[in-house]
Amino acid sequence: MSDASTPPSDARRSSASRPALTLRELTPADLDTVVDLLRTRDGRPHEREDVAQVVQGLEPTRLRAWGAFVDGEPAGLTTFYLRRLRGWSAEPVTAGYWGHLYVLPEHRRLMVYPLLIRSMLQGGRDAGCDLIFTATRQPEVAEGHQRLGFQLIGRLPVRFRPLRPFRLLARQRRLGGAAERLAGLGDALYRPFVSRPLSGGGTPCRRIDPASPEVEPVVELMNATRQGRVSQVWSAESFRRRFAGTIDGAAYTVLAAGDGDAPRAAVVYCEVTRGENVRAGVLLEVVSRPGDEPAALALTREAERRLLAAGCDVVLHLDGRGSALDERIARAGYRVAPHEYHMLIWSPDERWKEDRRSDLSNWWFAFSDHDAF
Repeated sequence: MSDASTPPSDARRSSASRPALTLRELTPADLDTVVDLLRTRDGRPHEREDVAQVVQGLEPTRLRAWGAFVDGEPAGLTTFYLRRLRGWSAEPVTAGYWGHLYVLPEHRRLMVYPLLIRSMLQGGRDAGCDLIFTATRQPEVAEGHQRLGFQLIGRLPVRFRPLRPFRLLARQRRLGGAAERLAGLGDALYRPFVSRPLSGGGTPCRRIDPASPEVEPVVELMNATRQGRVSQVWSAESFRRRFAGTIDGAAYTVLAAGDGDAPRAAVVYCEVTRGENVRAGVLLEVVSRPGDEPAALALTREAERRLLAAGCDVVLHLDGRGSALDERIARAGYRVAPHEYHMLIWSPDERWKEDRRSDLSNWWFAFSDHDAF
């Protein structure tokens, strides 16, 4: 008669071969682990100092992080940035902006992803967060987040303006170096359309060091523009931390229109590499005082000229705030991109689903609020 149970010796071997999975909150002492995981995620040799700046040195008053370990080796990571959010209730609340989720491919079958998220949500409760929110442009990721308790409140379209349309197409379709060189001829003919001035171009434009005291009136303008929306509350300190540098070691550029301490408009942009070596400029922030939209558009065009000179192929802008300025940017040559961002919310208090907070049109969310493009 056969015995269908596992023999004791086989059971011991099965137990011994099963990977040991542990999860814990990370501390500043785990910075090298985070650096290695993010280098693997991006396939780039990021400098340690650049990663440390982006993840706030894992300082728990600014960012909370959780790691998964298989047999003692790093297997995954998730984090959220601690932010002040207004419009969620009568007074600003503590919110977590979720970013830097990554699980090594060889460990995804071990359910690391949902376990990391559960740890993070419990950490959000412990940190006193009224909500955790995020935006992702991957529909399958958005669906996975919803299965774990997040709610989709809307989608934000991305707009783009080609700077070198022919090289952009050659790189996106992997046509090779010969096609890219040939594309340069068409791009040279297109260049005057990129450089064509807009009304408002006579406004004085100045570059501001993100670390300088001059950013304070820019921050005031950003907060004033967001008035009445569910939005992040910016301070000069949070602005300087956010725009100290990219994970690739590149700088953020801040342009302001007008003289004196009260800028009429401001633009913040940076350069990133996406996909098949596509160089993209990203408009993270475009704001103006009411009636000064032409000045903001002139700054946008100045940013485009600088990005073109730096070798960028395209400029990206996150649309969907329904502002008069966004409508003007769309008319200035920005087309709707094939992808969009899905805004997702989790909160231990479900009453928000019944009011204005559940409608994305009542939010103000820009690329400056985001951490990847």
